[in-house]
Amino acid sequence: MTKAFKNGMSIYFLFTLLASGLVLSSCRSGTKVEKFELANLQDVQIHYNSIGEGYPLILIHGSLTDIRYWKEQDSVLLLNFRVITYSRRYNYPNQNEPVPDHSAIVEAKDLLELMDKLNIKQAFILGHSYGAYTALWFALEHPERVKKLILAEPPLLRWLPEIPDGKGVMEKFMANIWVPLGKAFTEKGEQAGLEFTAQWYFQKPFDSIPQEWRTFFIENAKEWQALAVSSDAFPRVDVEKVKQLNVPTLLLSGALSAGNFNDLIDGHLARLLPDNERIIIENAGHEMFLDNAEGSNQAIIHFLTK
Repeated sequence: MTKAFKNGMSIYFLFTLLASGLVLSSCRSGTKVEKFELANLQDVQIHYNSIGEGYPLILIHGSLTDIRYWKEQDSVLLLNFRVITYSRRYNYPNQNEPVPDHSAIVEAKDLLELMDKLNIKQAFILGHSYGAYTALWFALEHPERVKKLILAEPPLLRWLPEIPDGKGVMEKFMANIWVPLGKAFTEKGEQAGLEFTAQWYFQKPFDSIPQEWRTFFIENAKEWQALAVSSDAFPRVDVEKVKQLNVPTLLLSGALSAGNFNDLIDGHLARLLPDNERIIIENAGHEMFLDNAEGSNQAIIHFLTK
């Protein structure tokens, strides 16, 4: 089932926004959380934040962002859930040294260790972009640890050759974007890799993109480079395992993503998952949680509380 959530707030939702501003006024300043907790896992240290009470909801950010990405979500969602946000192993403010062949497989193991460290036996899990890749991989490996799953445009590129209208899309992306990105990092350094990314993602020079994104790019370059030079940054997800995943799943798609590879992949996921619904967030692209925070938050709360 596909639904559309428009920009606009109900009286209840307006109340939640006002209340959340009061609740967090003492612990937030702008986009930064003043204090992070630190979890020592087997191989890495992970910074995280836990706010609110109720059933745990874990938010996993995408690439080139970090724990601060969820500024429009955690202050609202804490009224219904215990919200756990964390920075993936190479993202700000973590200081872990990269190892070869980073991927969602590694990150799913980190998530398992983090949940064990926090004594979370089962949780709602929401992942965005590469964080959704991680969330899906984790759910396939440990379905008993996931109460409900929300996936926002995971880049499952390896599926594209087998998806209707997907022929040649992955090959074009790898040849024109991913391989040159890796070469930019390897041959010319971090700034070249970030400049290439800005030109691709924003169609603007790095110095012309919004200041918040320049900060995200600079402080999370280590993670982006680790993926760009990995031999398998997009490991193939087993289609048969997806067909057998009996975890209620919400697929969030940006309306402005229609026609690109994210839309193709989300449509394929909707055909494969046995218990899913898909919601199109209007007036939003891939960054739906920023483009239309109200619509995204409403969709999350509705799905997790029904």
